[in-house]
Amino acid sequence: DFHLHEMALLSATMKSLIAGEVAWRLHDAYMVLQRDVDHPLSENHAMELIDTYMTMYLGGLKMTQITRERVLRYHHSITSKFLYWVHYRNLTRETQLEVAPGKRYFLFHDILEILEAVNEHVGRLGLDAGYCRDVESWLIRIEEANGTGRVRLRDFYASYLDGQTLLFQQRVQYLRDQGVLDESEPSVPRVIIPNYLGMRGHCLNVSTLYSLCCIDRCEELLGFLESKIQAPSATPGEIVRLVSALPSAHVPGNRTLSGVLVEKLQEVADHHMGQVPLHGRLFAQWMHFAYPRYCPYPHVSGTTKPMTQYEWSAERGVKASLTATEMRNYIQSSRELSGAFALHGQSDA
Repeated sequence: DFHLHEMALLSATMKSLIAGEVAWRLHDAYMVLQRDVDHPLSENHAMELIDTYMTMYLGGLKMTQITRERVLRYHHSITSKFLYWVHYRNLTRETQLEVAPGKRYFLFHDILEILEAVNEHVGRLGLDAGYCRDVESWLIRIEEANGTGRVRLRDFYASYLDGQTLLFQQRVQYLRDQGVLDESEPSVPRVIIPNYLGMRGHCLNVSTLYSLCCIDRCEELLGFLESKIQAPSATPGEIVRLVSALPSAHVPGNRTLSGVLVEKLQEVADHHMGQVPLHGRLFAQWMHFAYPRYCPYPHVSGTTKPMTQYEWSAERGVKASLTATEMRNYIQSSRELSGAFALHGQSDA
């Protein structure tokens, strides 16, 4: 177990390593653009340098391992084709105005200070506030029923075919391996919204030290409960009282929890001498059903295999995404299978 001092030391070490990585990447950007690190740059040249740094950062590329021409081609590709480039560019400009307001010429350490500040916020204000929230809203738009946190897989594919999104092409096997599918009803598999958002396939591999991923917003809810309970476990009554009052973006506060939810929580407590452990799988499962759009469904350890689509394709020897024809075929067969199950159920009745 880590003690508080050891955790603080680890945090400080990671922060130092990340700062060092920002510095050498900036130095590489100077080299690529053939700028002198010892001479001040005009605002235009400084912003050009920051844009070059950011395109390489978002692509997870090391500038020293590729030619200058390729860096410039990649920069052009990102700035002209990447849907969220403007979002990241605006973040760097806003940060520059906060860190160095009114400055007309920039030394290396000035630009480094700006990029260190960008690095602090790029996950939450860049990836999460832009791409992740867009994906979430697209999924909620095609949610099977309001508040269930699930999308029928055939609707998932249909939204891509209808041109509503450029995503939602992943094949069934890939989604299953990522723990994204609810297959409790085999004829109608469903995509679990928070599990889909938490896939490694949505992460940006920007560093040798970390990746940028969609933020697990259930952590905010759990953090609130921890701050109020201040213990590793609590009684069902205490949890029901707190959760009933705790709102999220999609669930109102001061609600009455369903009898089923309250009963399930009591069942967890019955296995732990009247207490509900806050950091066990059963409580995480309960939180999923209390906040189905926010909290991921926790699968049994070892039943999922988190991978990017590239990693999965390399291991399986097949693309992680489906073609349009494959998606149409799936939708057709899914409807036929659902119809067959419905008829079978009627005949049994």
